[in-house]
This record gives sequence, structure tokens and C-alpha cells, in this order.
Amino acid sequence: MATEADRRKKKTYIDRLHKLASRRMPILAWLPKYNSEKFLSDIIAGITVGLTVMPQGLAYATLAGLEPQVCKINMFFLPMLIFYADRACY
Repeated sequence: MATEADRRKKKTYIDRLHKLASRRMPILAWLPKYNSEKFLSDIIAGITVGLTVMPQGLAYATLAGLEPQVCKINMFFLPMLIFYADRACY
């Protein structure tokens, strides 16, 4: 039979594991608090940024003498890199 001390030790282990998982994957901390209002705001912000960055990146690629395809590839990977770097700070 498990004693009270064993149960407490198991509970603290689970709590520490949950904290570690939340620090390593921040989505576990904020996803339960996420609602449809925030989702709509994020969609609008994403479309706005996408509509701004796409022509700007194509213009810079043309100025640099690069093919527009290079710009499209960089516009995909750079925001992902920034997103993960930003999430690692929390």
C-alpha cells in the first residue's frame, strides 16, 4: 500500500514535470486560456503582416538582384525562427 509520503512525492514529481513541460513548450500554459476572440485577432494580425511583408520582401529581392522565389523561402523560415526564439525567452 502506498503511504501518504509516497503519494505526496508522486504529486510533487508530477507538478515538477508539468512545470518543466510548460517551460519547454509554452503552448501548454497559454492554450487553455486561448479563446475565439484572441484567435480572430491573431488571424487579422497575421493577414495584415503577411500583406505588408510579402510585397516588401519581393521589392528587396528585386533590388538585390535575386529571384523572387528566394524571397518567398526566406519569408517562410525567418518568421518561424523569430517565433521559436521569442517563445524560448518565456
